[in-house]
Amino acid sequence: MKVKVSKAIAAVALAVALQVPALAIPQRDQTIISGIAKEMFAKDTLSVRGEKNALKKEGRPLGLYSATPAIVFRSGYQDLPSQTQVEWAYDLHDFVVAKGGGLENYARYVEEQAERLKRPQIPAYRTFSKELPDPYNPLDRCYVSYSERKKFADEWWSARDEGYNTALAKDWWLNDAILDGTNLWHRWEMTYLRSADREAMRTAELNKLVKKQ
Repeated sequence: MKVKVSKAIAAVALAVALQVPALAIPQRDQTIISGIAKEMFAKDTLSVRGEKNALKKEGRPLGLYSATPAIVFRSGYQDLPSQTQVEWAYDLHDFVVAKGGGLENYARYVEEQAERLKRPQIPAYRTFSKELPDPYNPLDRCYVSYSERKKFADEWWSARDEGYNTALAKDWWLNDAILDGTNLWHRWEMTYLRSADREAMRTAELNKLVKKQ
């Protein structure tokens, strides 16, 4: 009974983080879940992600090897079961899409930009500050900041736990999780959602996340 209650509480906490009803939490698309799980062990994914996990103790440690310099994970996140990491990648992407990011929204932003360019333009709308994001740039519009993802990640892992709540270096855990979850979804898209738009968007996204922007 206590276990059921704990799981129910965790589901409600996760629902709040995702901003969806608690009963919707388990409703992940199992076809996508299976696809991400398979992608974890694909040769191309192993080359940019590593292969050590809770079951496989040999090989290159988990990390983000497409970054320069390569990033090697240092937290307890790397020792979690693959299924947990798959579900995290799925829920992180759901959060990003809900915040206006993801390939799903990017395609819409590109279309809206094309329509806007057909109309007379307001000259020099960015001359007052080159540091501000371009309000019409699809890459800027679909990017969900590191700080927003980190807040969501803290809520997600606090509810899921898996050792997070007693971790000494939670910032390391959250950083590892954000980079890996994004990378895993990226690898899934490369295999199952082939799109010319994806490469530019995901490369820009990962580069910003590495810099914690």
